[in-house]
Amino acid sequence: MNSTNHNTANDNYRQVPTTFVRTITPGDAKRLLENNTRNRNINERLVSAMARDMANGSWVFNGESIKISDTGRLLDGQHRLSACVRADIPFETVVIEGLPESAIDTVDAGRKRTAGDVLKMHGYNNNNNLAAAAKTILDYEDHGLRPAIANSSAYSNSEILAFIDKNPEVTDICKRATQFNSVTGGLMTPSTAALVYYMFTRVDRADADRFFDLLQTGAGLDELNPILKLRNYLIAIRTVHAGRRITNFKVTVLAMKCWNKWRTGQSVVNLRFRENEQIPELI
Repeated sequence: MNSTNHNTANDNYRQVPTTFVRTITPGDAKRLLENNTRNRNINERLVSAMARDMANGSWVFNGESIKISDTGRLLDGQHRLSACVRADIPFETVVIEGLPESAIDTVDAGRKRTAGDVLKMHGYNNNNNLAAAAKTILDYEDHGLRPAIANSSAYSNSEILAFIDKNPEVTDICKRATQFNSVTGGLMTPSTAALVYYMFTRVDRADADRFFDLLQTGAGLDELNPILKLRNYLIAIRTVHAGRRITNFKVTVLAMKCWNKWRTGQSVVNLRFRENEQIPELI
């Protein structure tokens, strides 16, 4: 019986993966990436965000591993390794070697930790809306107002947390935007309302508050008032033309146009924005 058990054990024997901590240099990363075959496509925006973290010292050792198969194939870590090459800075990481090739099918099967998760762990309320608002405002600060969502930047969780820590007023802006979204039944998404309110407060905080108060209720506004025109337009999009698509970019630009008209005492007969029209400067 002992002999039988021994043979069975030998039949089932396989090499045990080894785990160790190592500093990966850009040269190491390049060599590992040479064996990056049949992996998912590289997310260039994610690589850029990771590279920025490495370059500015925000990257921290967190126990995530670089996984390598028993044939030398890279199973997990292509974005971190690509970021290392791009930043040209070494980083410390756990490395696991000797995994079966089939392990790649289970990599990243769990839910990734989002910026909202990180904000919650740091004690922020309204965390998911706050993360979305911060990303939208960050993209505006870095690139200006842009029409294509696909062109928006990817920001790491640490970048979003650092931005909010350094700009605590963003939490108040998001709170106001979320409240506006809730009370009005979603005339603007929380992140769009946050960006619009943010831009307006940079011109005049008191007028920004007044504008959103009036946009929220529409009380006491005459028919040609720019704020009422915007409010009625957004209501119509949500109700009468419920199937009609309107981008957050267009909502933002229309709000900017109405802000300028309202601040200069002008009326609005027809509210529109054409694709070839220049984005207005706020007054």
